[in-house]
Amino acid sequence: MFTFDRTKSARNNAKRPGSNIALAIALMAGSALGVAGFADTAQAQKRDRNAEKEPKADYSKDFVAVYSPISALASGEAADPAAAAARISEIIAAVNTDDDRNAAGGLVYGLGRTLDRTDLQLQGLNLMLESGKHPRPGQLHFSAHQIHRDLEQYQEARASLQSAIDIDYSFEGAMSDGSTRVLSTPDFQVTISELYFDEGNYQGGFDYLQGLIDANLAAGSKPDEVWLRRAFSVANSNDMLESALDFSAMHVQYYPSEVSWNNAFAVRRNNLDLDDGMTLDLMRLVNHTGMMKTGRDYVDYIDSADARRLPGEVSRIVNQAISSGVLQANDAFVAEAKSTAQGRLAADKADLPALESDARKASSTALTATAAGDVFLSYGTFDKAEEMYKIAATKPGADLPRVYTRLGIAQTDLGKIDDAKATFAMVEGTRSAIASLWMLYADSKATPNAAKAAEMVDVPSEM
Repeated sequence: MFTFDRTKSARNNAKRPGSNIALAIALMAGSALGVAGFADTAQAQKRDRNAEKEPKADYSKDFVAVYSPISALASGEAADPAAAAARISEIIAAVNTDDDRNAAGGLVYGLGRTLDRTDLQLQGLNLMLESGKHPRPGQLHFSAHQIHRDLEQYQEARASLQSAIDIDYSFEGAMSDGSTRVLSTPDFQVTISELYFDEGNYQGGFDYLQGLIDANLAAGSKPDEVWLRRAFSVANSNDMLESALDFSAMHVQYYPSEVSWNNAFAVRRNNLDLDDGMTLDLMRLVNHTGMMKTGRDYVDYIDSADARRLPGEVSRIVNQAISSGVLQANDAFVAEAKSTAQGRLAADKADLPALESDARKASSTALTATAAGDVFLSYGTFDKAEEMYKIAATKPGADLPRVYTRLGIAQTDLGKIDDAKATFAMVEGTRSAIASLWMLYADSKATPNAAKAAEMVDVPSEM
């Protein structure tokens, strides 16, 4: 931005033809470009880190002669901005140097602000950018993007913001909560995706973000978390399930946390058509990640496991729910599940040897072997569960998505991480959205989860 010395007298300034131009740019382009917030959350207070002191301006005499009277119309006691705007073509025709063009742009932009004419504002910004003389080109590009966005000219807004990114523009913004932070390329990239979303082109926004993600990965760095969070939020809010599933999984993969895991679980529980078996395997993962926090979590787990089929697992989860204080022992649902599991536990354990023997027979069916695997898995006997599921996978009519999901779970808890990941990768259909999360969990385990296995094996004989 042009500078001027406020201590100089008007008489001294009048001796220098360029002084009035510098003053006008400082007043009109300087303060006016302190445009309001970023992405509707930041407020003015921008700075360009890379701004350098500019050299002495080179204004042509012909330009100054045309500029001065029109500038006087633009501001001052006898100001007539509309009359000044009507003579803009005269100013532009008089431009001979890049400094002339920058000064003309500042005046035109300022008139556009005064008259609330976005066409003049954009014309002024473009003139200043074309001059190559403005010390803060990033600020100009950013301002142009805001104007285009307000006009719903989304393609032009994206192009302007990309130009700001290309020159590494950043600024310090005052946020809505009163804090300040530097806003830079990752924030602007999210805004570009928002410009796609604003015009209803959700897939375009997702494709843009995916391109950024792929570029980061190719460069050996993980994607920025703000991209993943925003992409998931938009997809989830607009019922774009496939994209919501994909971005929630990526968020877990690169930024595992309570927030990312819970989002991934929630979008699957709330939107997928899950049967009891699918819900059970998802809730098993919720428990493995330590995210069992609510009554609904425990109720869904207990209900999908079914005390009549898997009394050992239901017994353990009921006790966990009560000891954590999330569910009460005298609750009707809890009391019934506890009573049913207690009544089935002894007989269920007694049946294990015969069930294993039947599953190992050459004549066994996929259903028998799968049932054996289910029971052993529920008691934490992961090695035998793995064997049973492997047998089931070779039998005609096997429910392979279910078998592979649970085989992968057993292998994960045995610490066979590579085997587990390969198994989860074979899961197809609705269950693949569950298996993908299990794969991420398995990938996070470098050693066998001995503590988890011990906890699951220790099923109480009395309740």
